[in-house]
Amino acid sequence: MNVLRTAQRSNIPNSAVADALSFNPIGASRLLDAWSRLSPSTQSHELIEDIAREANLFGEQLRGILKAFTSIHIVKEEPSGLRLTLSSVEAEEKAAFLEGYAYARHSHKDTNQVDVTLSPPSRPSKLMEHLPRQGFAWAGLDDTKDNLVDLASRASKRLVVVSPFVDDPGLDWIASLFDTTASSVQRVLIVRAAEERVRTLLSRRRAYFSSNNSQLFSYAIPRPTKESLAIETFHAKVVLSDRDRAYIGSSNMNLASREISLECGVTLTGPCVRPVATLIETIISISERLQP
Repeated sequence: MNVLRTAQRSNIPNSAVADALSFNPIGASRLLDAWSRLSPSTQSHELIEDIAREANLFGEQLRGILKAFTSIHIVKEEPSGLRLTLSSVEAEEKAAFLEGYAYARHSHKDTNQVDVTLSPPSRPSKLMEHLPRQGFAWAGLDDTKDNLVDLASRASKRLVVVSPFVDDPGLDWIASLFDTTASSVQRVLIVRAAEERVRTLLSRRRAYFSSNNSQLFSYAIPRPTKESLAIETFHAKVVLSDRDRAYIGSSNMNLASREISLECGVTLTGPCVRPVATLIETIISISERLQP
């Protein structure tokens, strides 16, 4: 029996289930769980309505769930009623997934926060001439420079700045962020030091980086084969504060990004930052350690 059930699995992905039932995952879970216990799998509309009533599903709620079930082929309309296309085992699994999905969405609802940041172009700027005309809609765009200072001030263990391109004004910017942190906070800078120009810029700041025990890394790894892309490197711009706050965006640590060009990004707060922290830790592990 188990072999037969395995062979008949519909392979409906959980992502499709979550997308289709996100409006009421708990109600869908209860209905699917009750339906999985019925035999045969085809039931009349009246019986389904009775089952739904016990799950506190009525009218539009029930019709919406059944429509979603049909759209992802969990349920099929037949002359005698509605047929559940899943085996009882798979229906129970999908019901359990929907319950877990509902819990995860609720538990992380208030713990994750996303703010959009903006560094406007230098004036005169056609964008900044037109953007204020949009009323209060654009007021939710935070200033990137302010958000990075906030990230630095909140770091309790480590602040990591990831910027492929740096110049002297950018290193001043980095220094201001490092100086904002508490003295006990570990400071890390990751750059693309494939060019001698970048290494020279960093060497001129050796005294500063040494004085606060900063760690410098270059993610620019020569490739073992001769090809057009000579190095493995990066274009991402990230500022990571501990493991629960981060900026991800377009802003390099240089004059152009700080004062001249339009730059945009997001600052993230909460458990959603942990994969970003894992990525940064992995980059550090494979990067070249530079002497401050």
